[in-house]
Amino acid sequence: MYKKVTEYGDEKELEHECKQSSHTPEREREREREPIKQYFQQNNIHSITLQSNGELLIEYNNQQTKTMSANNQQLQQIKTYLQSEGKQSISQQELKSEQSPKKNY
Repeated sequence: MYKKVTEYGDEKELEHECKQSSHTPEREREREREPIKQYFQQNNIHSITLQSNGELLIEYNNQQTKTMSANNQQLQQIKTYLQSEGKQSISQQELKSEQSPKKNY
């Protein structure tokens, strides 16, 4: 909260709306993960593994697997995320557990 003096000389308490503070590395990672989590949920995916040939091995919650190239925006985003994080795979459980803890004020 901060105070702002209006044009009439009144003081108002306002919430701080600086967008810069929302660009912490944790928030950026959370923003990157959100569409990935949605893709996992929408497609009933258990995990995705980046293979050495650059293709993605997708394991579904029903135990079926499928190997695909990153031929759409969502899969390309997942591949890029894995490469940038230095990971071979990501699971739905990891995506859920990597959420930033809520701050208690």
